[in-house]
Amino acid sequence: MKRKISRSDQSQASPSRRARRQSAARRALNYIDTINGVSNIWLMPLDGGPPKQLTDFKTDQIFWFDFSPDGKQLTVSRGVQTSDVILIRDFR
Repeated sequence: MKRKISRSDQSQASPSRRARRQSAARRALNYIDTINGVSNIWLMPLDGGPPKQLTDFKTDQIFWFDFSPDGKQLTVSRGVQTSDVILIRDFR
């Protein structure tokens, strides 16, 4: 089974959300997949097996993640990305 790892829309994706990490055992690739604004971490075996979802977040985006050297613990930075546009006129 082949699965394409797609990138989010470049205008809305920070470089960290396209992060990929090799597993501690070096037998898989861990990556972030963001669907409808919600990010989760997936594991893709390098032997061609089906991907496995590692996290099951229901809200927010993952900005960064990493595993401990032994692969038993996961650190995740996640939250909501907002942006505002402000028009300033007659600024002195």
